[in-house]
Amino acid sequence: MSTLRQRLPRGLRNVTGAPVVRADFYDRELERRKLWRRLETDHVLLLAPRRVGKTSMLKRMQAESRARGVCSVLVDSQGMADERAFVRRLFEAVAKEAVEGGDGAADAIRVRLFGGRLRAFIARFKSVELPGLAGELEAGGVPWEEIGEALSSALAALESPWVLMVDELPVLVTKLLRKEPEQARRFLDWFRAIRQSESPAPGSLRWLVAGSVGLDVIARRERLTHTINDFSLFRLGAFDAATADALLAELAFRRGFTLSEAVRQRITEAIGWCIPYHLQLVFQEISDARGERPVRPEDVDAAVDRLLGRGNRAYFDTWDQRLDEELLPASAARARILLRALAREPDGLERQSLGVAMAPAIPDPETRRGELSWLLDVLEADGYVAEDGGRFRYRSHLLREFFRRKEDE
Repeated sequence: MSTLRQRLPRGLRNVTGAPVVRADFYDRELERRKLWRRLETDHVLLLAPRRVGKTSMLKRMQAESRARGVCSVLVDSQGMADERAFVRRLFEAVAKEAVEGGDGAADAIRVRLFGGRLRAFIARFKSVELPGLAGELEAGGVPWEEIGEALSSALAALESPWVLMVDELPVLVTKLLRKEPEQARRFLDWFRAIRQSESPAPGSLRWLVAGSVGLDVIARRERLTHTINDFSLFRLGAFDAATADALLAELAFRRGFTLSEAVRQRITEAIGWCIPYHLQLVFQEISDARGERPVRPEDVDAAVDRLLGRGNRAYFDTWDQRLDEELLPASAARARILLRALAREPDGLERQSLGVAMAPAIPDPETRRGELSWLLDVLEADGYVAEDGGRFRYRSHLLREFFRRKEDE
């Protein structure tokens, strides 16, 4: 334990709600190094199922960017209503970072904006501070496309490198698709165009885009893959067995007790897919019920059973609710058919069996085949299922049991 104590970060706490930051952020050092290297040459599409730690990763990278000599902002697209809100929020975040950075970035951005295509509009607002300029331009009738293009061009022309991190962009794209598919296509075409625009200082501006539902999956369904083919794909997965084991040991150490190797192994086996969130949840349940005696392997089973009880449904209900948020109603209903069928089969099902389960909802074989293929892509990308040896299974034992119990109610 002394070696472990020296190797692991101080101050690690058991966090089961908000994204983890500072000392609570655990490991991912290799992934962060790879991502920073990738951003030296490419825009990156970060693909990660929900609760893997994608947002925590982005927050950690933003926090360490200045030490790397990089200016960065992080915006969350989840609550945005449309593309106008996206551009305005991005402009405001960049302006705030430029002002707080104190290295003259705000003045440099203003100079670039004055010299660009918005020159005639911006000249009217010489007294307006940079953080408020986006709203003034929008109120003055400047199209959101031009505001975004001008901002992108201004940043690309700066000598200091910038990384614009956008979380949950697929949620915004899905909202646009529901309003009007052509609106979503125009936005994605525009977004690609500003990434591809010529820059006086190549390599100074990079985009890091992430989402629980892969933007690649949405683009493939809507035949819009050309709008994202300039991204380098980076996949963030669950912890490996050694990292999950070390995290559990450190969490217990910080709480003032120990977990035996047998107990830690039982926890990882019960979870199956060792994402940080599920490790933290099970540990919390064990810790709260521990008492004074050592934790036994059978205590893990009892903790998991309590965790999946009706009183704790809020921990897992989001997996069911997000189907309605991310899919059209008919597709959400069909996805639940597949999830219910798989919940009844611990060993999983072949594609053909899943097609049979979906047949009452889609009688036509060709239509059913296409919808099944796409839904399996969505469910796999979003962390629900994985294909193994020609059979589809739940990634997470906890999630399978949640949907099984939900079906039995």
